[in-house]
Amino acid sequence: MFTSYTATTFIDADPERVFEYVRVPENQPSWAINFVRSTRPLSDGRYAMQTSAGELIYWIEEDPRCRTVDFVYETPEGEKTMILPTRVVPHGRGSVFTFTIHRQPGMGDIEWEGGQRGLDEELAELKKLLET
Repeated sequence: MFTSYTATTFIDADPERVFEYVRVPENQPSWAINFVRSTRPLSDGRYAMQTSAGELIYWIEEDPRCRTVDFVYETPEGEKTMILPTRVVPHGRGSVFTFTIHRQPGMGDIEWEGGQRGLDEELAELKKLLET
């Protein structure tokens, strides 16, 4: 069974500022505090991310007009394995930021619930960083 979880937060910051911050891979360790340890550029717009689960290779597909940032993960053979979509939506004088994660096959309930809590904490960190 496929399950996804979307976390949402209001950020009292201009949508362009939120989008510009989220779309930069090097910023991830500062806000994705439960998952990303470090990020380094590879080639062809790809990045290596050190995570609590090991190294992951990914790239970003972004649309400035719609303010979407998709984190696209790949296998060592270069095949897409997962897309984690985010979106920044103008709301009043600030922004609503959403981030969707997907439960992976074989993932236990405790690990999945921990991933959801971790994402909520990361969005709270992003909010704190961008509102200061």
